[in-house]
Amino acid sequence: MVVSMITSQEEAQLKAIFAMIDTNRDGKISKDEVRAFAVMMGSTQPIKEEELNMVWALADTDKDGLISYNEVVEAGNKYGNKQLPQSLVDQTIVQKVNFVF
Repeated sequence: MVVSMITSQEEAQLKAIFAMIDTNRDGKISKDEVRAFAVMMGSTQPIKEEELNMVWALADTDKDGLISYNEVVEAGNKYGNKQLPQSLVDQTIVQKVNFVF
């Protein structure tokens, strides 16, 4: 069980955003789903592969190449924005869920 350090309102927002990113509804998000979400949210700069790799290194604890909701919460609780490159923090997706990372 994940012990969350976010409020219930933030958790509801996070679940809604996670569901928007998880377009194939498999309960996990892929790098392609994150890229598509960033574009959908209006990002004009593509997310760099090395930036996604950094996020995956921090969050994908079971190393299956996908990030589950629990892994998102755990990474947010553990790292905050501190471990992310500034260029990724500036991206729309991270700003949208800034209480996660």
